[in-house]
Parts: sequence; C-alpha cells; structure tokens
Amino acid sequence: MTISRLADLLTLSSTRTSDPASAGIDRFVGLEHIEPENLHIRSWGNVADGTTFTNTFKRGQVLFGKRRAYQRKVAVADFDGVCSGDIYVFESKDPNLLLPELVPFILQSEGFYQYAVKTSAGSLSPRTNWTHLANYELNLPPVDEQRKLADVLICFDEVMTEYKRTLEKHEILFLSLAQDLITEEKGASSFEDMNVQIIDGDRGKSYPARNQLFKDGYCLFLNAKNVTRTGFEFSDCEFITKERDSLLS
Repeated sequence: MTISRLADLLTLSSTRTSDPASAGIDRFVGLEHIEPENLHIRSWGNVADGTTFTNTFKRGQVLFGKRRAYQRKVAVADFDGVCSGDIYVFESKDPNLLLPELVPFILQSEGFYQYAVKTSAGSLSPRTNWTHLANYELNLPPVDEQRKLADVLICFDEVMTEYKRTLEKHEILFLSLAQDLITEEKGASSFEDMNVQIIDGDRGKSYPARNQLFKDGYCLFLNAKNVTRTGFEFSDCEFITKERDSLLS
C-alpha cells in the first residue's frame, strides 16, 4: 500500500452552467435529495420548475455534501444534472491509480467523515472545504486489489439497498394490514378515519399524529410484541382508551 493525498487521487469538478435547460439538463439535486448513508439518489427536483443551481455533474460522478458533513451525504449520480453549491462533485483523477468505483466508498468511510467534520467551520451550518479535504491521506492498495475490494463493497451495497427496499415494502404492507383490520373491527371508511397508534422504536414514528387519536374514544395500540420474524401479529393487538394511553406514555 502507498499513502496518498486525496488531491492526488480526485478531481473536483468546476463545471458550471447558467442555463441548465438549454444544456439539456432536466433534473437538479439539493442536499435534501441525498439520503444519509445511501449512495443512491432516489429523489430530485425538476429544472423546469425553476432552480438557481449551476454546478453540473455527470452520470458516474460522486456527490459529497460539504455542509453538515456529519450527516454523511454521499451519492453516485446515475443521471446528468445540476446540484447545490453545498455539494462537491468528485471523480477519480486517474483510473489506473484510483478505481472510480471505489471513490464513493472512500468518501463514505469513517476516517474520511471524521476528517471532514474536524475540518468544518461554522456554528449553525458548518462546512468543510476542498482546501482541507485535499490533504486527507489514506493507504491505497494496488488497482488489482482495489477491484477485489470494490466488488465486495458494491455487492454489500446492493444487499443493503434491497434490504431497505424490503423494509419499505414491509411498512406499506403493515399499514395496509392495519387499515384492513381497523376497517373490519370498527367500520372506518378510510385510513384517515382510523384511530391507530403504531409505535416504531427504531424509526421513532407514530401514525397518525397523537392529537388525531381517540376521536371516537378508542385507539389501536401496536408495539414490539406485535412484530415477529415472519411479519406482524394482529391477534394480540389491543384497543385502548385515552385514559389508558396516558398510562402507557
């Protein structure tokens, strides 16, 4: 392995366009469109709706959120677009030195994040900058070993991505089953008419907002005991009153 500076490995894109639409660009990406610890861009804005962003990026380049670096926002672009000035656009300077597929994983590594946060300045909205990031050093293996490492990391990312998709589908199914259950038990005509409090400790969510509960004097209370390895167990759910809920809060 050789110790390398980030400045010797990455190119920071400085390409700009004042008229994205005329340049054939129809999507823009802000920090709000990049999910923490998710290398895939799943949402974006439409240039036709208006944007002041001028930084351009191309498919395959890596986007790094320099504002509030502790949020760990790194993503690989799978389309061309423009992005916020709070997003750096990186790519490998020399594929024979640093494999392009490895770039996002370097920027997502714990060591790099700690360095980015340490070099950030500002109280309310701290930002790091390329002058500091360029000096970050890392041990870089030969390209053939980088390929093996990248293959493993890409495979792991694919597994995690599919896992997250499964969780999202599970949540949709969960709410659908809850709707069917409430409709059957209490005759509610829609989900908005239902009184259901779903306690999700991992995500900290409650559906719907608590001030909408108990409007008909009852609430379906679901907690960890109703979640099993194979799905959701509704047979042991309980309908509780507002008074009972005050004791559980």
